[in-house]
Amino acid sequence: MKRTFVSMILTFGAVTSGIAKPKENTYPASCDRVWVAVKRATAPPHYNFAQLDDAQKKGIVSTGNFATGKRILDITLSGTGNTCTVAIGGIFSGLVHNDKGDLFDRIKSALVETPESLPETNVQPNTPIAAGSTVSKAVSGTPLTNADMLKLKAAELSDELIINKIKASPANYRLDTSDLVELKQAGLSDAIIGAMIQASQR
Repeated sequence: MKRTFVSMILTFGAVTSGIAKPKENTYPASCDRVWVAVKRATAPPHYNFAQLDDAQKKGIVSTGNFATGKRILDITLSGTGNTCTVAIGGIFSGLVHNDKGDLFDRIKSALVETPESLPETNVQPNTPIAAGSTVSKAVSGTPLTNADMLKLKAAELSDELIINKIKASPANYRLDTSDLVELKQAGLSDAIIGAMIQASQR
């Protein structure tokens, strides 16, 4: 009996240590190219939202629903040259859902569709920027709608995360008076609604 109890403790410890440690996959491609694949792989509808940092090549994505449970994954890229390691962390999703493995598969598939030579940005590294001018960050991905805002609010995301998502995404909102009343009654803050209005004017 004592030996069985000890065995159970060791088994539980091994499982929980595996839960805490992110899974890694290394791809034979530059991190710039892999990052493009990550953005394609995490686009809706499979993931509820993706908050991605282009500068640091890090981000978080949300999957699942109220029936299966909301689950958050964090993504980090590292590497040099034509080798890039993708680390995916997050809580254990159970035996039914293999969230990390599924995301790795989606990145691999998206990488096949991503060209090896990526277009260069218009702003060169040493190009001086005139005083008072600003460089706008390009938005990309599927346009967000009123329904998307209600989903993000229902997922209990913070106003800051929702507003960052609004700023980083194209907009396709309905913002008539009745729409604004509906958004407010659904619990969206003035800051979020204001960000939606600004995004619609881009």
